[in-house]
This record gives sequence, structure tokens and C-alpha cells, in this order.
Amino acid sequence: MKRIAVIPGDGIGIDVTREKLRVTIISAALTALGGAVFGQYLMYLNPETVSGIGVSLQIVFAVIAGGVYSLLGPTVGSLLTLSLTEALRVWFGTNVIGAANTIYGILLILCIIFMPQGIVGALKRVKLRREAPMAVPAE
Repeated sequence: MKRIAVIPGDGIGIDVTREKLRVTIISAALTALGGAVFGQYLMYLNPETVSGIGVSLQIVFAVIAGGVYSLLGPTVGSLLTLSLTEALRVWFGTNVIGAANTIYGILLILCIIFMPQGIVGALKRVKLRREAPMAVPAE
């Protein structure tokens, strides 16, 4: 079954193995660059800062809040998450530890209940309602 997906590339003369390796190397290089920039931003890395429960919660919140079923949704959600993270950091500082994760959890539940398609899905729904022709009442 996997061979069927590779045949079109082989059929037109593309070295599929080399291309897969090239894409993997580019992905690894961009990931390493992102990690280096993130490390410089934080000035200290430990396992909790890069793969702890807070990071996992932010990723899930970004995807669900932005919209799981659209290509643009996770990007919109990540912009919201980053903005919210910085706002909460400035607002609470180090006074209330764990407040950000509590707020993420509450917002995640509210997004699931009131916007199951995410922000992008809600915006699409509003756009469709505006474009829908108004019904003319019969006299």
C-alpha cells in the first residue's frame, strides 16, 4: 500500500528517498533553530520548560481555540496563546503561581462548549450569516 504512494514520484524521475531525506534535514534544521532561539529567549532550559504540562496545555489550547478543522486555526490559536501568555505574565507576575494554567483550562472548556469549531470556524459562520440572503416576508 505504501509503495503505491511512492510510484508517482518514481514515475517522473524523482528520487523519493533523497527528497524525503532532504525534507527531514530541513525540518530538523528549522526545529534546531527554533530551539536555539527559544533557549536564548529563556536564558535557561530544563525539561519542564520545553515539554512540561504547561507547554502541553498551551499547545492543546492553541489548536482547539483556533480551530481544529482549518489550516489557519492553529496559527490563530497560537497567536492568541502567545498573547495571553505574555499578558498573564505581566498581569500576575510571580505572585500567583499556576494562575495561567487555571485560566487556560477555563478558557479551553469555554471554547469547547461555545465555539466547537474554534475562532476561525466562528468567524466563518459569521461571514456566512452576513452573506446569506435575507428572507423577504410574504404579504
